[in-house]
Amino acid sequence: MLGWSASELSNRVGISRNSIQRLERFSDIPPSRTQSLLELKRVFEQAGIEFIEDDGVTGPGVRLARSLHPR
Repeated sequence: MLGWSASELSNRVGISRNSIQRLERFSDIPPSRTQSLLELKRVFEQAGIEFIEDDGVTGPGVRLARSLHPR
């Protein structure tokens, strides 16, 4: 969505590129330090990513913030 490489995300979050690549292999919540996952979420949200809760129908997801994605 943002076009960032693992290296760029690593620099923004402050965790190793290898750790980023390991986390990318999971389709669910990856096993990691809670603080690392919270920092990833914070960086993504600051960049305009919205995390969508599971609504019981379509499941959880992500999207660009509406302010960044005009209709």
